[in-house]
Amino acid sequence: MKFRYAVKFFITVSLIIISTSARNNAASQPAPSPIDSVKALDLQASKPDTGIVMSGITGLPYISYTPETKLSAGIAGMYFFRNNDPRLFMRPSSVSVGINYTQRKQLTIVTNYDIYFSDGNYRLFGRGSYEKYPFDFYGIGNATSEKMEEEYTPNSFTLTTSFLFNLMRSPVGQGLNAGPTYQFRHDKIVERENGGLLASGLVRGYDGGFVSGLGLMANWDTRNNVFSASDGSYYEFSMIFYSKLFGSDYFFNRYVFDGRKYFSVTKTHVLAIQTYLSFITGNPPFYMLSLLGGDLSMRGYFLGRFRDNHMMVFQAEYRLPVWWRFGLVGFVGLGDVSHRIGGFRLDSIKFSYGPGLRFFVKPEEKIALRIDYGIGDKSSQIYITFLEAF
Repeated sequence: MKFRYAVKFFITVSLIIISTSARNNAASQPAPSPIDSVKALDLQASKPDTGIVMSGITGLPYISYTPETKLSAGIAGMYFFRNNDPRLFMRPSSVSVGINYTQRKQLTIVTNYDIYFSDGNYRLFGRGSYEKYPFDFYGIGNATSEKMEEEYTPNSFTLTTSFLFNLMRSPVGQGLNAGPTYQFRHDKIVERENGGLLASGLVRGYDGGFVSGLGLMANWDTRNNVFSASDGSYYEFSMIFYSKLFGSDYFFNRYVFDGRKYFSVTKTHVLAIQTYLSFITGNPPFYMLSLLGGDLSMRGYFLGRFRDNHMMVFQAEYRLPVWWRFGLVGFVGLGDVSHRIGGFRLDSIKFSYGPGLRFFVKPEEKIALRIDYGIGDKSSQIYITFLEAF
C-alpha cells in the first residue's frame, strides 16, 4: 500500500514538473558512472560549421575496479537526440540503460534520462535503478573499528527526478540554475551476518523501508569543461525533506553543498579544489547517512568506512600532462563525520593522499581513464574508472 502511494506521489511530482511552463537549463553534477562514460565518449556535440548529428544510438562495454566492487563489468546503451536549435544550445538530450555485475556479486540495472527543452532553458533529468548489492557496514560514528566490519545485502529500488530552471546565463558554463527535486527509494535487507549489529535490530533501517522526499536544488556553473575543467567554478546546494506526507517511513532532512574551483597554474597545469558538506537532521536509516570514502572523495577509505549524520570533506588535486595522452595527478583530502554539527574535532579528522595516472581516451574533450592509488589512515585502495573525481 505504501509502495503504491509513494510511486503515485513520484509520478504526480514528475507530471507536475513536466507540465510546468519552465524556461531554463541546469547542470547538476551527478557522480560519474559507466553511462556517463558512454555519453562522454560518443555524444559530445560538434561545432555548427562541422555538421551535427541530430539523433542516434550508441553503446559501450566497460570494466572498472574499486575496493567496494572489486572487478566490475557491464554494458551501457544510449539513445540521444536534439530537440533544440543546435545553433543556440549544443548539448544533446539522452535516455540510457546500463547493466553491471561485479566480482562481489553486486548487480545493478539503471536507466538515466536527461532532457533539455526550449533551447536549453530548462532541463528534466533523473534515474531509476535496481540493485542487489552486498556491501560492508562498520557501525556508525567517526571512531569505529575495522573489527566491526559485517556484510549485508540490500535489494534496492530507487527513482529520482529533478527539474532545473536557468535563472542567469554565463559566458562559459551553464550559469545559475534552480528547481525542484524528488527522490523515492525502497530497500529490503535480505541478508545480514548472524551476531552482527544489523542482526541485533538496534540500527535504524536494519530491515530496510521506504524513503520518499521532496526538495530544492540550485547550482552555479562556469566551468570551461564538465569532464576536466581548467578554469571556472561549480557550486551546488540541495535540500530534501523526507516525510510521511510523501510516503516515507523515515523522517529527516538532508542538506548538501558541493563547491569546486579550478585554477590554471600554467597553460597545462591545473589545481582543483573541492568542499563537500552533507548535513542530515532527523532520523534517517543507516544507509542514508553521510558516507565518507569511495572513489570520489577521501580516496583511500572504503565507501562508508565511517558514516554518521554530518560530514565535511575538503580536497585538492594537482593535474599535469606528461607525454602524449598520459597525465599525472597528486591529491590530498581532509574529512570526517559527526553525529552533531558541533561535534567535529581536529584530533579525529581523517587524512588521505595519493598519486594518480590519467590516459585521455578523447583528448579534445579531456575525457580520461582514471587510475588512482589512495592512502588513508591504516588503509590504501586502488581505483580504476572513467572521469575525474571532481
